[in-house]
Amino acid sequence: HAVVPLGSWTFTGRDGKQISRWKRPLVKNWQNNPIRTESQARYYWQEQMLRFGVVPGIGIATGQISGGYIVIDIDRNHRDGVDGYDTLLDWQLDTGKELPDTWTALTGSGGYHLWYHTDRAMRCFSNPELGIDLRADGGCIAVPPTLHPNGKRYTWEYSPKEFECAELDDTVEAFIQYCQPGGYQYAGGGFRPSE
Repeated sequence: HAVVPLGSWTFTGRDGKQISRWKRPLVKNWQNNPIRTESQARYYWQEQMLRFGVVPGIGIATGQISGGYIVIDIDRNHRDGVDGYDTLLDWQLDTGKELPDTWTALTGSGGYHLWYHTDRAMRCFSNPELGIDLRADGGCIAVPPTLHPNGKRYTWEYSPKEFECAELDDTVEAFIQYCQPGGYQYAGGGFRPSE
């Protein structure tokens, strides 16, 4: 996997209000230069601890750079009241399909990260109306034991040590298409907007 140290920072917005950003890569050009060796990881984590006095979170770059791992991010208790888990349950009831068991992380905010593998290039998307995001090429996802700003850690429900990562199959693809903003369709090497 391609590892990325994650951190947070606060800055002042145009309106003068303080804005905090969390789960942001601390390495410049991380999409092209992810950490691939243990010695690189040790260096970056020690540097970040010395520089900022905090232990960085652990991120994994998603998509082809990490061997084709994509992650369906199911938000729970979202600030606007949308629950991605309800989206998944409604879709399962409507279609009679269930997503295959796979690596599953519980997020610090109570959501889920469902991991799948594919050889195809796929784009990230965010659909706040459904509470579902996809992290794929160009994306990054926080992994256990990263500490969420609310003080809770990311944990494994179905760990890579105990389970296989499921392949992207027709069912997973159908759910991804359902969640794509604007009704996207699969087009060879990736998804494209439907016409």
